[in-house]
Amino acid sequence: MAGQLDYFNARVWGMRDSLLPEELHERLLSSSTLDSWVSALRETPYSAFLGPSPVSRDARSLYRAVDASVAARTRRLVGVTPGNPAKALRVCLAEQDLANLVAITSGIYNHADPNDILSGTLAGGFLGPEQIDALSRCRTLVEAADTLTTWDYTYQSTYRESLWKTTKDPQPKRAWVPSTVVLPMDRPLTDLRLDLNRNFTQILLADARKCGYPVISRFMREKVDRLNLMTTLMWRALPSDRDPMEFFLPGGSSVGEDNFRRMLGANDLSQVIAQMEPGPFRESAEKAAGDLGGQEKISLFESLLERKIIRRYTRPLALDPLGAELFLSYLLRLRLEGIRLKQSLTRLILDIPLDMFLELTVHG
Repeated sequence: MAGQLDYFNARVWGMRDSLLPEELHERLLSSSTLDSWVSALRETPYSAFLGPSPVSRDARSLYRAVDASVAARTRRLVGVTPGNPAKALRVCLAEQDLANLVAITSGIYNHADPNDILSGTLAGGFLGPEQIDALSRCRTLVEAADTLTTWDYTYQSTYRESLWKTTKDPQPKRAWVPSTVVLPMDRPLTDLRLDLNRNFTQILLADARKCGYPVISRFMREKVDRLNLMTTLMWRALPSDRDPMEFFLPGGSSVGEDNFRRMLGANDLSQVIAQMEPGPFRESAEKAAGDLGGQEKISLFESLLERKIIRRYTRPLALDPLGAELFLSYLLRLRLEGIRLKQSLTRLILDIPLDMFLELTVHG
Protein backbone atom coordinates (compact mmCIF):
# COMPACT_ATOMS: atom_id res chain seq x y z
CA MET A 1 0.00 0.00 0.00
CA ALA A 2 2.81 2.42 0.84
CA GLY A 3 4.46 1.73 -2.51
CA GLN A 4 1.16 2.41 -4.29
CA LEU A 5 0.79 5.76 -2.53
CA ASP A 6 4.41 6.67 -3.30
CA TYR A 7 3.74 6.02 -6.98
CA PHE A 8 0.52 8.03 -6.82
CA ASN A 9 2.24 11.02 -5.19
CA ALA A 10 5.04 10.88 -7.74
CA ARG A 11 2.49 11.00 -10.56
CA VAL A 12 0.73 13.98 -9.00
CA TRP A 13 4.04 15.83 -8.61
CA GLY A 14 4.66 15.20 -12.30
CA MET A 15 1.21 16.52 -13.26
CA ARG A 16 2.01 19.79 -11.53
CA ASP A 17 4.56 20.49 -14.26
CA SER A 18 1.71 20.89 -16.77
CA LEU A 19 0.27 23.89 -14.90
CA LEU A 20 0.78 27.24 -16.61
CA PRO A 21 3.42 29.61 -15.22
CA GLU A 22 2.40 33.02 -13.88
CA GLU A 23 4.19 34.81 -16.74
CA LEU A 24 1.93 33.11 -19.28
CA HIS A 25 -1.21 34.08 -17.36
CA GLU A 26 -0.09 37.71 -17.51
CA ARG A 27 0.57 37.42 -21.23
CA LEU A 28 -2.86 35.91 -21.83
CA LEU A 29 -4.56 38.60 -19.78
CA SER A 30 -2.88 41.38 -21.80
CA SER A 31 -3.60 39.74 -25.19
CA SER A 32 -5.26 42.13 -27.63
CA THR A 33 -6.76 39.56 -30.03
CA LEU A 34 -8.10 36.02 -29.93
CA ASP A 35 -5.29 34.99 -32.29
CA SER A 36 -2.62 36.16 -29.86
CA TRP A 37 -4.47 34.48 -26.97
CA VAL A 38 -4.57 31.18 -28.85
CA SER A 39 -0.95 31.51 -29.98
CA ALA A 40 0.20 31.96 -26.38
CA LEU A 41 -1.31 28.57 -25.51
CA ARG A 42 0.17 26.62 -28.41
CA GLU A 43 2.93 24.92 -26.39
CA THR A 44 0.67 24.04 -23.46
CA PRO A 45 -1.79 21.22 -22.61
CA TYR A 46 -4.56 23.39 -24.12
CA SER A 47 -3.11 23.34 -27.64
CA ALA A 48 -4.62 20.00 -28.65
CA PHE A 49 -8.13 21.32 -27.95
CA LEU A 50 -7.92 24.79 -29.51
CA GLY A 51 -8.44 23.90 -33.17
CA PRO A 52 -6.15 24.63 -36.10
CA SER A 53 -7.77 27.65 -37.71
CA PRO A 54 -9.39 31.02 -36.90
CA VAL A 55 -12.71 29.58 -38.04
CA SER A 56 -12.71 27.35 -34.96
CA ARG A 57 -12.02 30.24 -32.62
CA ASP A 58 -15.55 31.33 -31.83
CA ALA A 59 -16.34 31.95 -28.17
CA ARG A 60 -18.05 28.63 -27.61
CA SER A 61 -15.24 26.51 -29.07
CA LEU A 62 -12.63 28.35 -27.01
CA TYR A 63 -14.56 27.99 -23.76
CA ARG A 64 -14.95 24.30 -24.54
CA ALA A 65 -11.23 23.98 -25.27
CA VAL A 66 -10.44 25.22 -21.77
CA ASP A 67 -13.00 22.80 -20.33
CA ALA A 68 -11.67 19.88 -22.37
CA SER A 69 -8.06 20.35 -21.22
CA VAL A 70 -8.99 20.74 -17.55
CA ALA A 71 -11.30 17.72 -17.77
CA ALA A 72 -8.65 15.58 -19.49
CA ARG A 73 -6.10 16.26 -16.75
CA THR A 74 -8.72 15.64 -14.07
CA ARG A 75 -9.52 12.26 -15.65
CA ARG A 76 -5.81 11.47 -15.68
CA LEU A 77 -5.70 12.20 -11.95
CA VAL A 78 -8.73 9.99 -11.35
CA GLY A 79 -7.08 7.20 -13.32
CA VAL A 80 -4.03 7.01 -11.05
CA THR A 81 -5.76 7.62 -7.70
CA PRO A 82 -5.88 4.45 -5.54
CA GLY A 83 -8.07 3.22 -2.69
CA ASN A 84 -8.99 5.73 0.00
CA PRO A 85 -7.61 8.77 -1.87
CA ALA A 86 -10.12 7.95 -4.63
CA LYS A 87 -12.98 8.34 -2.13
CA ALA A 88 -11.66 11.77 -1.14
CA LEU A 89 -11.22 12.75 -4.77
CA ARG A 90 -14.86 11.90 -5.50
CA VAL A 91 -15.91 14.48 -2.91
CA CYS A 92 -13.81 17.12 -4.67
CA LEU A 93 -15.25 16.24 -8.08
CA ALA A 94 -18.81 16.41 -6.77
CA GLU A 95 -18.05 19.77 -5.14
CA GLN A 96 -17.01 21.10 -8.56
CA ASP A 97 -20.22 19.72 -10.05
CA LEU A 98 -22.21 21.63 -7.43
CA ALA A 99 -20.58 24.92 -8.45
CA ASN A 100 -21.35 24.17 -12.09
CA LEU A 101 -24.95 23.13 -11.44
CA VAL A 102 -25.64 26.29 -9.44
CA ALA A 103 -24.22 28.41 -12.29
CA ILE A 104 -26.15 26.46 -14.94
CA THR A 105 -29.38 26.66 -12.94
CA SER A 106 -29.00 30.42 -12.51
CA GLY A 107 -28.23 30.86 -16.20
CA ILE A 108 -31.21 28.83 -17.41
CA TYR A 109 -33.52 30.55 -14.91
CA ASN A 110 -32.44 33.98 -16.20
CA HIS A 111 -32.60 32.87 -19.85
CA ALA A 112 -28.90 33.62 -20.27
CA ASP A 113 -27.04 33.02 -23.51
CA PRO A 114 -25.37 29.57 -23.47
CA ASN A 115 -21.97 31.21 -24.04
CA ASP A 116 -22.47 33.30 -20.91
CA ILE A 117 -23.26 30.14 -18.96
CA LEU A 118 -20.11 28.45 -20.29
CA SER A 119 -18.00 31.42 -19.22
CA GLY A 120 -19.12 30.88 -15.62
CA THR A 121 -18.62 27.12 -15.43
CA LEU A 122 -15.56 24.88 -15.53
CA ALA A 123 -15.36 21.17 -16.31
CA GLY A 124 -13.34 19.04 -13.94
CA GLY A 125 -16.00 17.26 -11.92
CA PHE A 126 -18.06 14.24 -12.86
CA LEU A 127 -19.79 16.34 -15.53
CA GLY A 128 -17.60 16.54 -18.62
CA PRO A 129 -17.28 19.35 -21.20
CA GLU A 130 -19.89 17.86 -23.54
CA GLN A 131 -22.36 17.48 -20.69
CA ILE A 132 -21.86 21.02 -19.42
CA ASP A 133 -22.26 22.28 -22.98
CA ALA A 134 -25.49 20.31 -23.39
CA LEU A 135 -26.88 21.59 -20.07
CA SER A 136 -26.07 25.19 -21.03
CA ARG A 137 -28.34 24.77 -24.05
CA CYS A 138 -31.35 23.61 -22.02
CA ARG A 139 -34.24 26.06 -22.16
CA THR A 140 -35.89 25.05 -18.89
CA LEU A 141 -34.79 23.58 -15.58
CA VAL A 142 -37.09 20.60 -16.16
CA GLU A 143 -35.17 19.88 -19.37
CA ALA A 144 -31.88 20.12 -17.46
CA ALA A 145 -33.13 17.69 -14.78
CA ASP A 146 -34.40 15.26 -17.40
CA THR A 147 -31.06 15.46 -19.22
CA LEU A 148 -29.16 14.55 -16.05
CA THR A 149 -31.53 11.61 -15.56
CA THR A 150 -30.94 10.26 -19.07
CA TRP A 151 -27.20 10.25 -18.32
CA ASP A 152 -27.81 8.35 -15.08
CA TYR A 153 -25.82 11.09 -13.35
CA THR A 154 -24.87 10.10 -9.79
CA TYR A 155 -26.55 13.12 -8.20
CA GLN A 156 -29.47 13.50 -10.60
CA SER A 157 -32.04 12.69 -7.90
CA THR A 158 -30.46 15.27 -5.57
CA TYR A 159 -30.65 17.88 -8.32
CA ARG A 160 -34.26 17.04 -9.13
CA GLU A 161 -35.33 17.10 -5.47
CA SER A 162 -33.67 20.51 -5.11
CA LEU A 163 -35.72 21.97 -7.98
CA TRP A 164 -39.19 20.85 -6.95
CA LYS A 165 -40.96 22.00 -3.83
CA THR A 166 -43.99 19.95 -2.82
CA THR A 167 -46.55 21.42 -0.40
CA LYS A 168 -49.77 20.01 1.01
CA ASP A 169 -52.99 21.74 1.91
CA PRO A 170 -53.02 21.67 5.77
CA GLN A 171 -56.80 21.17 5.76
CA PRO A 172 -57.73 19.44 2.52
CA LYS A 173 -61.43 19.31 1.76
CA ARG A 174 -61.07 15.79 0.44
CA ALA A 175 -58.55 13.20 1.56
CA TRP A 176 -57.49 12.39 -2.00
CA VAL A 177 -56.64 15.97 -2.99
CA PRO A 178 -53.11 15.79 -4.49
CA SER A 179 -50.14 17.80 -3.34
CA THR A 180 -49.47 21.13 -4.99
CA VAL A 181 -46.27 21.03 -6.99
CA VAL A 182 -44.49 24.33 -7.60
CA LEU A 183 -42.56 24.13 -10.87
CA PRO A 184 -38.89 25.12 -10.70
CA MET A 185 -39.21 28.18 -12.93
CA ASP A 186 -42.03 29.44 -10.68
CA ARG A 187 -39.86 29.33 -7.56
CA PRO A 188 -37.56 32.21 -6.53
CA LEU A 189 -34.00 31.70 -7.74
CA THR A 190 -32.77 32.31 -4.18
CA ASP A 191 -34.75 29.24 -3.05
CA LEU A 192 -33.45 27.10 -5.88
CA ARG A 193 -29.84 28.01 -5.12
CA LEU A 194 -30.42 27.46 -1.40
CA ASP A 195 -31.88 24.00 -1.88
CA LEU A 196 -29.13 23.00 -4.31
CA ASN A 197 -26.43 24.08 -1.89
CA ARG A 198 -28.19 22.62 1.16
CA ASN A 199 -28.93 19.21 -0.35
CA PHE A 200 -25.57 18.77 -2.03
CA THR A 201 -23.42 20.02 0.83
CA GLN A 202 -25.08 17.73 3.35
CA ILE A 203 -24.22 14.75 1.15
CA LEU A 204 -20.68 15.96 0.52
CA LEU A 205 -20.03 16.77 4.18
CA ALA A 206 -21.04 13.23 5.12
CA ASP A 207 -18.88 11.75 2.34
CA ALA A 208 -15.95 13.93 3.38
CA ARG A 209 -16.15 12.61 6.94
CA LYS A 210 -16.26 9.02 5.69
CA CYS A 211 -13.24 9.34 3.40
CA GLY A 212 -10.90 9.65 6.39
CA TYR A 213 -8.87 12.67 5.25
CA PRO A 214 -9.21 15.69 7.61
CA VAL A 215 -8.12 18.17 4.92
CA ILE A 216 -11.10 17.21 2.72
CA SER A 217 -13.51 17.68 5.62
CA ARG A 218 -11.96 21.07 6.42
CA PHE A 219 -12.24 22.13 2.80
CA MET A 220 -15.94 21.19 2.63
CA ARG A 221 -16.75 22.86 5.96
CA GLU A 222 -15.14 26.05 4.70
CA LYS A 223 -17.30 25.88 1.57
CA VAL A 224 -20.35 25.91 3.86
CA ASP A 225 -18.83 28.82 5.82
CA ARG A 226 -18.32 30.77 2.60
CA LEU A 227 -21.93 30.22 1.52
CA ASN A 228 -23.21 31.37 4.91
CA LEU A 229 -20.92 34.41 4.95
CA MET A 230 -22.10 35.54 1.52
CA THR A 231 -25.73 35.07 2.59
CA THR A 232 -25.26 37.41 5.57
CA LEU A 233 -23.67 40.01 3.28
CA MET A 234 -26.51 39.86 0.77
CA TRP A 235 -29.47 39.08 2.99
CA ARG A 236 -31.10 42.44 2.31
CA ALA A 237 -31.64 41.24 -1.26
CA LEU A 238 -33.52 38.16 -0.02
CA PRO A 239 -37.33 38.15 0.07
CA SER A 240 -38.42 40.55 2.82
CA ASP A 241 -41.17 38.23 4.05
CA ARG A 242 -38.69 35.47 4.86
CA ASP A 243 -36.72 34.77 8.00
CA PRO A 244 -33.02 35.03 7.05
CA MET A 245 -32.35 31.99 9.26
CA GLU A 246 -34.12 29.90 6.63
CA PHE A 247 -31.04 30.42 4.49
CA PHE A 248 -28.53 29.17 7.08
CA LEU A 249 -26.58 26.07 6.06
CA PRO A 250 -25.37 23.79 8.90
CA GLY A 251 -22.03 22.02 8.92
CA GLY A 252 -19.49 24.85 8.72
CA SER A 253 -16.50 25.35 10.99
CA SER A 254 -16.56 29.12 11.61
CA VAL A 255 -20.21 30.08 11.09
CA GLY A 256 -22.68 28.35 13.40
CA GLU A 257 -26.27 29.44 13.99
CA ASP A 258 -25.33 31.93 16.72
CA ASN A 259 -22.55 33.40 14.57
CA PHE A 260 -24.95 33.63 11.64
CA ARG A 261 -27.51 35.58 13.70
CA ARG A 262 -24.88 38.04 14.93
CA MET A 263 -23.50 38.45 11.41
CA LEU A 264 -26.97 39.35 10.13
CA GLY A 265 -27.08 42.24 12.61
CA ALA A 266 -23.62 43.62 11.78
CA ASN A 267 -23.39 46.95 9.95
CA ASP A 268 -20.41 46.48 7.65
CA LEU A 269 -18.08 43.85 6.22
CA SER A 270 -15.46 44.04 8.97
CA GLN A 271 -18.11 43.68 11.69
CA VAL A 272 -19.68 40.72 9.89
CA ILE A 273 -16.33 38.94 9.77
CA ALA A 274 -15.65 39.72 13.42
CA GLN A 275 -18.69 37.65 14.43
CA MET A 276 -17.19 34.43 13.05
CA GLU A 277 -15.26 31.91 15.11
CA PRO A 278 -11.47 32.49 15.02
CA GLY A 279 -9.62 30.19 12.64
CA PRO A 280 -8.15 29.88 9.14
CA PHE A 281 -11.41 30.75 7.36
CA ARG A 282 -11.88 33.95 9.34
CA GLU A 283 -8.25 34.87 8.68
CA SER A 284 -8.79 34.41 4.94
CA ALA A 285 -11.90 36.60 5.11
CA GLU A 286 -10.02 39.32 7.00
CA LYS A 287 -7.24 39.30 4.40
CA ALA A 288 -9.74 39.47 1.54
CA ALA A 289 -11.52 42.40 3.20
CA GLY A 290 -8.17 44.11 3.76
CA ASP A 291 -7.40 43.87 0.05
CA LEU A 292 -10.58 45.83 -0.66
CA GLY A 293 -9.19 48.81 1.21
CA GLY A 294 -12.45 49.64 2.97
CA GLN A 295 -14.64 49.24 -0.11
CA GLU A 296 -17.90 47.33 0.18
CA LYS A 297 -17.74 45.52 -3.17
CA ILE A 298 -19.37 42.24 -2.23
CA SER A 299 -18.88 40.41 -5.53
CA LEU A 300 -15.22 41.37 -5.60
CA PHE A 301 -14.86 40.31 -1.96
CA GLU A 302 -16.31 36.89 -2.81
CA SER A 303 -13.72 36.42 -5.57
CA LEU A 304 -10.91 37.58 -3.29
CA LEU A 305 -12.04 35.23 -0.53
CA GLU A 306 -12.19 32.27 -2.88
CA ARG A 307 -8.64 32.99 -4.06
CA LYS A 308 -7.36 33.34 -0.50
CA ILE A 309 -8.83 29.96 0.41
CA ILE A 310 -7.43 28.27 -2.69
CA ARG A 311 -3.98 29.71 -2.09
CA ARG A 312 -4.04 28.48 1.51
CA TYR A 313 -4.73 24.95 0.32
CA THR A 314 -2.16 25.11 -2.50
CA ARG A 315 0.78 26.78 -0.78
CA PRO A 316 3.97 24.75 -0.24
CA LEU A 317 3.72 22.74 2.96
CA ALA A 318 5.06 19.64 4.64
CA LEU A 319 2.95 17.03 2.93
CA ASP A 320 1.69 13.93 4.66
CA PRO A 321 2.62 11.07 2.30
CA LEU A 322 -0.58 9.30 3.36
CA GLY A 323 -2.71 12.43 3.22
CA ALA A 324 -4.79 14.19 0.56
CA GLU A 325 -3.06 17.58 0.61
CA LEU A 326 -0.99 16.98 -2.54
CA PHE A 327 -3.75 15.97 -4.94
CA LEU A 328 -6.15 18.54 -3.47
CA SER A 329 -3.50 21.21 -4.04
CA TYR A 330 -3.03 20.13 -7.65
CA LEU A 331 -6.76 19.93 -8.31
CA LEU A 332 -7.42 23.42 -6.89
CA ARG A 333 -4.51 24.91 -8.84
CA LEU A 334 -5.86 23.33 -12.02
CA ARG A 335 -9.30 24.81 -11.32
CA LEU A 336 -7.84 28.23 -10.66
CA GLU A 337 -5.92 28.01 -13.92
CA GLY A 338 -9.10 27.23 -15.85
CA ILE A 339 -10.98 30.07 -14.17
CA ARG A 340 -8.23 32.54 -15.02
CA LEU A 341 -8.16 31.41 -18.65
CA LYS A 342 -11.91 31.84 -18.99
CA GLN A 343 -11.67 35.28 -17.40
CA SER A 344 -8.99 36.48 -19.81
CA LEU A 345 -10.94 34.99 -22.72
CA THR A 346 -14.16 36.69 -21.62
CA ARG A 347 -12.34 40.03 -21.48
CA LEU A 348 -11.35 39.65 -25.13
CA ILE A 349 -14.76 38.47 -26.28
CA LEU A 350 -16.54 41.35 -24.55
CA ASP A 351 -13.78 43.82 -25.52
CA ILE A 352 -13.35 45.08 -21.95
CA PRO A 353 -10.35 47.41 -21.45
CA LEU A 354 -7.70 45.78 -19.31
CA ASP A 355 -7.69 48.46 -16.60
CA MET A 356 -11.47 48.28 -16.26
CA PHE A 357 -11.36 44.48 -16.17
CA LEU A 358 -8.82 44.50 -13.36
CA GLU A 359 -11.03 46.83 -11.32
CA LEU A 360 -14.02 44.54 -11.73
CA THR A 361 -12.37 41.18 -11.15
CA VAL A 362 -9.63 39.40 -9.29
CA HIS A 363 -7.08 37.89 -11.64
CA GLY A 364 -4.19 36.05 -10.07
